Amino acid sequence: MPLVVLAGVSQAVVTRHKRYEISTPGWTLVRCDSRTTKSDLRTCWKDVVRYTEDSGAEGAHILAFHHRDDERDLFEDDIYSRHRLVWVDRMSLGFYGSNAFDQFIQRTLQFESVWRAGIRPTIDSPLMLPETCFHAHSIVKEVWVRAHRLGIDNDDINAVNLLIKRFRQDHHDRGCWIDGRSHRFTPAEAKHGLHVDASRRHKFTYEIPKGFHFDVRASNGREFTIRDHTGASWQFRRYTNVDSHGHMRGGE
Repeated sequence: MPLVVLAGVSQAVVTRHKRYEISTPGWTLVRCDSRTTKSDLRTCWKDVVRYTEDSGAEGAHILAFHHRDDERDLFEDDIYSRHRLVWVDRMSLGFYGSNAFDQFIQRTLQFESVWRAGIRPTIDSPLMLPETCFHAHSIVKEVWVRAHRLGIDNDDINAVNLLIKRFRQDHHDRGCWIDGRSHRFTPAEAKHGLHVDASRRHKFTYEIPKGFHFDVRASNGREFTIRDHTGASWQFRRYTNVDSHGHMRGGE
């Protein structure tokens, strides 16, 4: 079953409902409560990340509470494109411990199940491409961001699904992906970099097969320049290998 991490619930709320057990049918639930009297994700974030990195084939969905909206980007940036991060309305904590809260969480997870069925990638999805490296056409270049931020009250799942299909139409040809600069991203048969950091083992909750990467070349066979996961530019005469998060694995 997929993992759901309920994170950041304040100690004040948890203490009032010590015996409360949340029902999440079809999901494995773990909790990472705030260590303060506020809904504070900072105090438990390391534990949250550890759970996501250990989530295995099904990946992880984080249902997060945090008392400062202006700090959300810090967490978004840390988990971006690896696992789901869903911001839960803090007002729902007013009925924490009741059947109403169970139903609220279950409705949230119902949408997450729809997201998994329609958006979560497989190995041949454009979402597996490294966003920083691949120059997508302007009409589809937001596919990664929109897939990550899509929620019940944010964007439209059918629209994002159509965007994914349009991306494939624009950039896929005979087994490889071709970006706006005529760079060819071919899923490589050889498996390099079998031992990678745990933070790079998932893409949009999909567990990346060990050693999976793209063989990148210029369509005209000439030298080319490509950006890595940090945005730094690299020049190659023939080819490079790059993983789904934009990390380079050598080349010539």
